[in-house]
Amino acid sequence: MPTSHSGYCTGLLTRALRGAQVRLLVWAFMKMLLIGGYPKGYEIPFHPNTRSGKILRKIITKNDINTKIMNLWENEEQEKSAIISPGIITSIKKHQENHHIVALGRWQEKALVKHKIECIYLPHPASWQPLDRPKLTEGLIKLNSN
Repeated sequence: MPTSHSGYCTGLLTRALRGAQVRLLVWAFMKMLLIGGYPKGYEIPFHPNTRSGKILRKIITKNDINTKIMNLWENEEQEKSAIISPGIITSIKKHQENHHIVALGRWQEKALVKHKIECIYLPHPASWQPLDRPKLTEGLIKLNSN
């Protein structure tokens, strides 16, 4: 399971659930909630006209990944401040019981951790680091099979 270098976003297994059996049972039926930054002028997260949207949607389609996608912010100014609105926090928390909360990018991870939301870090789809795309693909496939 992908985790952050900081140790804060270690996923469901570190949540305060009662008993290892419950944790493993819930883990086996988890869906994914992928979280990006802001919609870059489009109405939907990771719009297919953006570089990151093309990359992410290709990975999702090619590997038949069952996921939901959302953004943390509505615009660039909100993203720069890393403050998440109460409505978004509530929405994410509603998904925590039966979804892997996946931060796509370090900035999203840091913002979620700042708001005390446990998450799994995966590289952002538009990252220019050569090893990030394989890490993203492998991480999504692994989470999808859990």
